[in-house]
Amino acid sequence: ERVRIKAMAGRHQMDLGMVETLMETYFVDLYPVVRKGFAIGLPSYGLKALESLYLDPEMRSGITGGDESVVAFREYCLAMENNDQNAAEKFRSAILAYNKIDCISTNLLRDWIIKSTPEC
Repeated sequence: ERVRIKAMAGRHQMDLGMVETLMETYFVDLYPVVRKGFAIGLPSYGLKALESLYLDPEMRSGITGGDESVVAFREYCLAMENNDQNAAEKFRSAILAYNKIDCISTNLLRDWIIKSTPEC
């Protein structure tokens, strides 16, 4: 999510040089690692498609995809505009849960890659 991180850093007036250094030093984009390093036989090498290899399907509930999260965010904004705090909190919680599972999934994918790679 390099583009998103750079956009957030700019929005919050962070040192873009420091952010770039962090991304170059510590961040690894797992998509090309999997796409170039594994023959999986799935129609997509995206995170959600790969989850069948390492993630308990019961972990994903509520919002299950990016499109749904966009709709939920729009509903959250509408609820906030209408001062409906209960509805807004419901959407906010669902979005946070979705993002948390994405973070967990990314870490589990990293672990799966390491376990699936023969030692040199």
